[in-house]
Order: sequence, then C-alpha cells, then structure tokens
Amino acid sequence: MDNTDDKDPSEDNQAGAFESGQDRLARLRQQAEAKIDKQLIHNKKLSSHEVETIVQDLRIYQVELEIQNEELRNKQHELEAAREHYSRLYNQAPISYVTLDANAVIVQANNTFSQLVGTSCSKLIGKAFSNLLSKPEARHFLGRWNAFFQQPRGKQIELRINTQYGAVRTVQLTGSREELLPNTSKSQSPKDAPQLLMTLEDITELAASLENTQNERNTLRELIRHLPIGVAMVCLEPDTSRYRIMISNLEGWSADGLDPEGDNEPAWLDSILAPEHWQALQ
Repeated sequence: MDNTDDKDPSEDNQAGAFESGQDRLARLRQQAEAKIDKQLIHNKKLSSHEVETIVQDLRIYQVELEIQNEELRNKQHELEAAREHYSRLYNQAPISYVTLDANAVIVQANNTFSQLVGTSCSKLIGKAFSNLLSKPEARHFLGRWNAFFQQPRGKQIELRINTQYGAVRTVQLTGSREELLPNTSKSQSPKDAPQLLMTLEDITELAASLENTQNERNTLRELIRHLPIGVAMVCLEPDTSRYRIMISNLEGWSADGLDPEGDNEPAWLDSILAPEHWQALQ
C-alpha cells in the first residue's frame, strides 16, 4: 500500500531547509508550474510576462531562503560555541557546584565536585546529597534544608563531607535560586521545578585554625583562672577607643570578659578601675 499521502509535511520542510541550490530551484519550478496549472484550471490565461513574473518572484524567494538558512547556521554555530565555553567554565571552576531540587536530590554537578567526592557526575545525578554525609551531618543538613531552600539568601551551612579515599573535608554551603523561564504550557515537567545552585567552599584549613585558636584560648583561660593573683587580658577596641577585658580571673567578672550585670555586654577596663587609676594608666 502506498503511504506517501500520510507523510508529515513538516519533514519536507526540514529536509528542504538544507537542500542544495539546484534542488531548491527545481522544487520552486515545480511549485510555479503547479500554480500556473491551478490558475489555468480556473480558466485564467496567463501571458508570458505573467509567467516570467511568477518565476522571478520564486527565484527571489529562493535567494531569501538561502540567506535565512545561512544566518540560522551561523547563529547555531555561535550558540554551540557559547554553550561549550560556559560548560568549560562550569566544569573547570576551582569551586564545587551542585544543583539540588526541593528534596535535596542532586540534579547537576560539576567536575570539581565530582572529584571532591570521588564519584562521576553521571552517578551523582539523582542521588540524595545527604548520602554523601555521615549520619550526624546528614541530620544536621536535612534539619536546615527546608528553611534554607525557601530562603537561601544570606544563609550558610557548614558541613563535614565524606570525600574520596575516606578523607573528610569541612565545607561551607551557600545557595542561590536558579531563575527558570516561565512555563506557558499547562503541564509542568520536573525541569520546571525550583532548584538551588549550591557552591561548596572547602574551609577545612580555616576550620582547623579556628578550632586550634579556640583550644589555645581555653587553655589560656584555665591558666589565668588558677593564678594566685588577679589578671586580666585586655584589647583596644578601635571603634570605641576603650580597652575591653577579654579574659580575667577577677572576682565578680566572668572568665570570658563579660559584664555579669550587663546582660552579656562586654566588660571594659575603665569600668572596674577608679577614675584616678584609669587616668594614670592612660
């Protein structure tokens, strides 16, 4: 059975978009002859001048199509080059990027994040982000995720994430909502759902340094607390030009240098000295 009548006419249009000039000319000539035959059927006799006019119009139309096709091909090449450029920027960025949906499932990840966790990008897609964390860290992350997803601006999440070879790194997560194009159709695909582009900054060394500083501070506080004489460590606050008590073992003052009667206000050296002593110190 001949099924040529069932052929989708759009297929001819798509094929014709890149056909050669000679083929297009032959097709246009057929269209011209068909148009002439149709007019003859309606008892309209065409003069040779009218026939030449129709053929000339079709030739102009052919040139216009060729110019449009060339412009479309150039635009396609530009778009492909831009897509390749931004793909390299995304995947070769020195910082980890991962896109999560409302359920904290990985939608997309760059190569930097893939190398961090030791899993290929293809295997990461569709995987719950919490699966990359230890159980305590996963509970911490999921406990904050809903509020973070709804309003990520100005928020951060600090986590310890499992990486390749069993190493654990401390990362700081920040997020920004991906702007999606408006969906004019009635149906909504998963790609239209809100997503967050997350950045993971490795702060392992910084976190370790802060922890060491805090440990040293605690050690110093304990030493000062057990000294047989009164000691206070002070620092000059530039904004106020006042000396703030940082650590002390003075009776009636907290070891953290907070005024016990000031609702966690800082304790100032000039507030515990007699005026004449404070003037002499200055």
